[in-house]
Amino acid sequence: MGRLRQSIINLLANSLSKRVGDLKQVIVFLINNYSAVLKVYHDKNLQSETSETFKGLMHTQVAKYVEMELSEKFGVLIKFVNQSEERVATAQERKEKLPALDLETAANIVRDFAKNWQRKIQQIDSHVTSHFGRAQPESAYKSSEILKQILIQLVLYYQRLQDVIKKCHRRPPSFMKELVPIPNIMHEIKKYGNR
Repeated sequence: MGRLRQSIINLLANSLSKRVGDLKQVIVFLINNYSAVLKVYHDKNLQSETSETFKGLMHTQVAKYVEMELSEKFGVLIKFVNQSEERVATAQERKEKLPALDLETAANIVRDFAKNWQRKIQQIDSHVTSHFGRAQPESAYKSSEILKQILIQLVLYYQRLQDVIKKCHRRPPSFMKELVPIPNIMHEIKKYGNR
């Protein structure tokens, strides 16, 4: 069974996926195919090391897809958060004063988010639906679950943005008043979850 599992993994990941296109299409291809394999295991009520392996492979690809989708729409925010957190961690490790952040960039990110976040979420929903369908009974992994992971990860990035700004600036910069409240974002996310 182990050799069969490895043959299927190699076929999907190494042979067939190379014919699909760009990296995002490869990831979508792998998620859909790992999901189809898991659906067979689920339908036959087979829980085994093989099904656990495919679950792990699928979750890895879903995590990549989540980050890729967010990077396409919110890449500047994500890069700023990651770089700022890294600078803060380095300063704390060296027991140095916390760095001042580029407030102009932070303000632009906050304003762009406030202006465009709902439209960008709609675009992400459209991408997820086009890649994974609205309701695929043959799939063990629903598109709504992928969308939910993307939106939760977005909220986490946005919260981290707020946290790193507050950590580095005792007096909140004036643009902090323009932040979209997290409950508003969560309310919007619930709309997508209730479909």
